[in-house]
Amino acid sequence: AAFPAFRDSIPNGLRGVVNVAALGHVDPNGGGPLNPFGAAFKAAGYEWSTDLCRSDSDGDGESNGLELGDPCCVWTADGGAPPQRHWKLSHPGKAKDVTGLSVEDSDAECARLLTHPGSAELVTNATGTFWKFYYEAPAQGLNMEKVGVAADIALWWQGTKEAMARDGVFATLFKFMVSRDAFMRSTKNLFSVLAVGCLIMLVWLGAVTDIMWRESAKANAALLVGALLWTDVASGLLHIVLDNPVMNPWPIIGAEAEAFQGHHFDPNAVARGHILDFVREHHILVALTVALTALHPSSRRLKIFMLHFWWSSHIMMCAHRWSHTHPAHVPWLAARAQEWGFLMTAAHHSAHHVSYDNNFAIFGGWTNPILNIATKLHSWRSPLWFFALLAWVAMPVLLSFDAVSGPLIRRARARAASYVAVVGAVCCRLPSAAAALGAKSAPA
Repeated sequence: AAFPAFRDSIPNGLRGVVNVAALGHVDPNGGGPLNPFGAAFKAAGYEWSTDLCRSDSDGDGESNGLELGDPCCVWTADGGAPPQRHWKLSHPGKAKDVTGLSVEDSDAECARLLTHPGSAELVTNATGTFWKFYYEAPAQGLNMEKVGVAADIALWWQGTKEAMARDGVFATLFKFMVSRDAFMRSTKNLFSVLAVGCLIMLVWLGAVTDIMWRESAKANAALLVGALLWTDVASGLLHIVLDNPVMNPWPIIGAEAEAFQGHHFDPNAVARGHILDFVREHHILVALTVALTALHPSSRRLKIFMLHFWWSSHIMMCAHRWSHTHPAHVPWLAARAQEWGFLMTAAHHSAHHVSYDNNFAIFGGWTNPILNIATKLHSWRSPLWFFALLAWVAMPVLLSFDAVSGPLIRRARARAASYVAVVGAVCCRLPSAAAALGAKSAPA
């Protein structure tokens, strides 16, 4: 079996290489004979030494350090120096798997790093290389944004009709019963129907036709802003959970996490394929979250809140896709929304793909400063973030009950009033204090 503890003994060992849990074994899942890198790692006493870093165990022309993101051999297991690169990694035990990065550029960067200790990551002087990786698509990949959103949807609808005619409606909806794909992906047809059903339920209950007009403009504005910010945080918490390789062995969610982490190795994949296929991958979460309205069906504000979450979650999925789409192919309106700060930009989201430990929110990114601090105080590697996500999902329903929200609101108002009183008192005393100080300093 693989030894998880060894993953912390090499740079980028936890995230490693796509679909490889044991870098040192011939079998990517661990157990059995060692590959050339595993043998070299064993010979080095299971430590990341300078010699091991500079060696080319698989003979592919790239050092072990270059392949694992430590080309200058400065990483230490005690956290003293982070890897210089977290992206574009390759397997140090397989000769056919290479980064394709320039060894000469890496050598020049290492020389600069030694001259200026503590300088930024390798990406600083390799911006072109990073952006090529960020936007790059495999030769067989088709960037659907090049054909335009309307043509993309038309192609998707044509393919969907052909699939239903060939396989039948039942087989199309219940594909997950025979598919080996991740559960969220294989059930998106079924849960798309359920998600649309939830929307119809909200409208039927009067969320649009009547209930909104019973609330004040101030309340409606607060619910809209609250839903947008809540969705941004929810996207960040979900991203933290699914980004964490520690979650991979967990039942049910582990397969989703492993599939999600493949995005790190092919960032542009979210910008390829039909947009309606991509934005529906979260429909299982939409359907289950909106269904929580049934726990408090009499709450007008909860229904309004969930309606805003329904549509904004789809914009969130599009925002993620457009942040990986080459600027030349981003729809005009989406590009303006990025410029005006309504949607996250490629520059903002790409920071996550440099180190994978920041900017987890993928809607507008407005709450990332808070999440970035939170993940520094409590590591993103902790499974506790899964329970934080569950609590965050339950929060709108809990707050819709007056017994829960009433005391919180009264306490917040009382505290705000006390702050205002203190500030007012200080402001009122400043002129008299200044006058008294002036009188004391005046000549006799």
